Amino acid sequence: MRMRARYQQGSLKQIKRKSGYLVWLFRWRETDPDGKRRPKKIVVGPVTELRTEADARRALQALRINVNLDLSEQARPPRKFADLVDHYRLKELIPENNDRKSYSTKMAYKSYLTNWIIPRWGGYMLSRVENGIAVACRGVA
Repeated sequence: MRMRARYQQGSLKQIKRKSGYLVWLFRWRETDPDGKRRPKKIVVGPVTELRTEADARRALQALRINVNLDLSEQARPPRKFADLVDHYRLKELIPENNDRKSYSTKMAYKSYLTNWIIPRWGGYMLSRVENGIAVACRGVA
């Protein structure tokens, strides 16, 4: 079952701080990499400087907070080469996907990935792999 995308505006409210000052507080929720939604907040500015909600929203745009950014595991691009291979296995090497590769090709690819490619390249970060050669092998940090 596919979940529909969530879009939020967040909430902007005036709150009184312990010091007694009124400030604009912006609240929203973010999806963590583990898929859990967590509340987040940021102080936009004091009410003495940002008198109206419109002023506070303009200041909030200057902060460039993307409240609809999805950091869940499904939305995040792969970080390691092994993550990329897992994605490839799920999308290309499943038995139901008959229109792209024959059964024997899928089995051969699975074998190559399991026996040679993942043991050698699986732990590398994708940001450090370039043109099939690990950047660390060339001595570049």
